[in-house]
Amino acid sequence: MACMSRAGREPGFKKQNQDNCFAFEKFISGEQSLYGAFDGHGPNGHLVSGYVKQHLPIMLVNHLSMEPDLTRALTKGFLEVDKAMQSSRIDCEFSGSTAVVGFLRGRTLATAWVGDSRCVMGKQPVKGGPFEAVDMTKDHKPTLPEEKARIQASNGRVERLVDEAGEPIGPFRVWLQYAWIPGLAMSRALGDLLAHSVGVTSEPECTIVDLTPQDKFIILASDGVWEFISSQEAVDIVGNCTTVEEGCRQLVDEAHQRWLVEEEGVVDDITAVVVRFNTVTV
Repeated sequence: MACMSRAGREPGFKKQNQDNCFAFEKFISGEQSLYGAFDGHGPNGHLVSGYVKQHLPIMLVNHLSMEPDLTRALTKGFLEVDKAMQSSRIDCEFSGSTAVVGFLRGRTLATAWVGDSRCVMGKQPVKGGPFEAVDMTKDHKPTLPEEKARIQASNGRVERLVDEAGEPIGPFRVWLQYAWIPGLAMSRALGDLLAHSVGVTSEPECTIVDLTPQDKFIILASDGVWEFISSQEAVDIVGNCTTVEEGCRQLVDEAHQRWLVEEEGVVDDITAVVVRFNTVTV
């Protein structure tokens, strides 16, 4: 297992890293592990992702120990940490965080997520052959039909900003009905109290799979990785490295370089967690 978080950059501005991550190879018991990556946004995004990093594992201990249904246990943990944060000293009105969590119990991998941080599986169908990427998550964009319907039912809008000439710019975002706020570019997140009032939710989606010998590793990463690197490219980078530490570092470095080229010196925060499965697990 390896994890790495690298602060982004904005020329002429000292940028604070709003990403966070954790990795517990022995969680609750020796045969269980917990991994997570979080991408904060807004003025207090670093506080939100930091709060989630600190408190979510504690809450998941309780729910995963008492609730046999993994989807229910992970969902309860996400909702509980979101509710607790609202009672904390953190101002979450315009700040929040994505979250992607992988929980491994024996051969079973459960993934829960909100937002656009992603978990990708690296499979190797033929020993020594090329790796294949399998997405364990689907980015929560407000244009997805079921997400858009929920937001509109809560009196929210899903639109792009328009420039002075009336031309749409940037991604589709979530807005109040009669105001150009909060402008969140995802349909699920932790925190974001104002966006929650118009249908953005902290309830995660979950996927559960039983690992096979062909399942070699997973990557959990913030969108600083995925903005310019496809799931398949990320799996190729990690799969071709000798160690997970090297794979994690090369993935983060490659993402950083692509940001520099594509965005002329502006770089998002970049965080990746790479977990290689041992043959005993599967």
